[in-house]
Amino acid sequence: MLKTVIGFFLVVMILGSAVFADEVNGELLQIENCTVLRVWGTHGEMGYAHGYLMATDIMSLARKYMFTLVTPDEYENTLLPIFRIWFTIPEPYQEEIDGMYQGMVDSGADLTIDELNRDITAEDIGAFNAVVDLIGLSKSGDTSPLACSSISGWGDGTLSDPVNPGGTIHCRDMDWSDSDDHVLAQTTTIIAYAPSDPGKNSWISVGFPGFIACLSGMNDSGVGATLNMGNYDVYPVITFNQIPICFQVRESLEQTDPNSDGFIDAGDVWSVLNSHSRIPSVIVHGFGPNLARLDPPCLVIEANYDGIALRLPGDDPILSPNFIAATNHHRTLYNPVSCWRYTLIQTLVTDDYVIDTGEAWEIESRVSVSTTLQTMLFQPDTGDVWLAVAASGTPAPEFAPERLKWDLFFPACIHSGDVSLDGSITAGDAQMAFQIVMGAISPTHTETCAADCDGNDEVTAGDAQMIFAAALGMGVCVDE
Repeated sequence: MLKTVIGFFLVVMILGSAVFADEVNGELLQIENCTVLRVWGTHGEMGYAHGYLMATDIMSLARKYMFTLVTPDEYENTLLPIFRIWFTIPEPYQEEIDGMYQGMVDSGADLTIDELNRDITAEDIGAFNAVVDLIGLSKSGDTSPLACSSISGWGDGTLSDPVNPGGTIHCRDMDWSDSDDHVLAQTTTIIAYAPSDPGKNSWISVGFPGFIACLSGMNDSGVGATLNMGNYDVYPVITFNQIPICFQVRESLEQTDPNSDGFIDAGDVWSVLNSHSRIPSVIVHGFGPNLARLDPPCLVIEANYDGIALRLPGDDPILSPNFIAATNHHRTLYNPVSCWRYTLIQTLVTDDYVIDTGEAWEIESRVSVSTTLQTMLFQPDTGDVWLAVAASGTPAPEFAPERLKWDLFFPACIHSGDVSLDGSITAGDAQMAFQIVMGAISPTHTETCAADCDGNDEVTAGDAQMIFAAALGMGVCVDE
């Protein structure tokens, strides 16, 4: 045994601090019955991990779902050419898509799309992320009734909440038709992004494998947004350099203070969306913690190709001043049309003008429909997230939600040297750190943090050397 550890120590000394292999900057987990993908690093690294770890699920969606929305012929000969001409994907997200594609290739998964008689490409992944923009241009697309909805409350409107009285509560139904074999429900994934690029927030997206844009999400400052399709489509004859709308939503959550006003709040969502044009008719419900500067902390953005409008709580005297709601219908950009779901939300809220998390969930349950795929609740002041997903055709809110804390998505990085997580530092931990350097094992986020003994955000042979010294009582790791 002594010869083994001395030999290992000598190998580490000779190899010094070199880095021998690229890591997969991600891990796929089941947390409270929810599929969670954690990714970190540059956009390319996050994309690579996403593709490498979820290639099979990405291909399942491509094969089983995308061509329930449109025919292969229409996709290949109409929508994909439109995507090439009309749309542009911001460079960081294109890097992420390219990384995802390479990760899928390296995973060894079958990338064939039989309906297209070819393999999937990075361009296809980009087009799939523009599904909200492209679906309205399809002549064979989904014709299901629009049925997303959301409610936000804060201040005096949420004083009855036992966990966070007065804090913001945002609850949302995401309605979208699934395939006959329920592939969207089965692959629903919470993606936790920890970008290493300066000026970017960690954030989560409630979405799907391969979908790096954002339909529903919240960042680590508690600013979030949920997107509903709108009821007033206006399409150009031709256009150029359009950023797909869900990438705009992601940008509003991921960029730190994009409007440079010194605050991170729901105003960031408005600022980003107002700075771009867009193709589809959308209703975007932005929210933030009640402790933020913005008063009120929540707002609704209504937009289509012709224009954009900001709706505030005061625009609806029935819900004002402590609530704002959204369905799929413009109420400020255009004159509102009748919507039974919006009317019911008003009725339920004004019963006593106070809701807690349970009542917010019940309101969204009452306005759900048969195609409610996901029901979720965000508490921006605490970072709590609730999620229920449809199963076998049963709508999401009929299931009890999984309740998740923010630190489950982004656990603290502890540079302890205890790579095996057994409570002690031994030569075995040093060997495990060295295996991480060599690429012989794929560590979890927690193991990577423990192996990074010097806390410089990189696991090297030098870290393995430091851990070995700590095991001999000749040194310590930064968080030991």
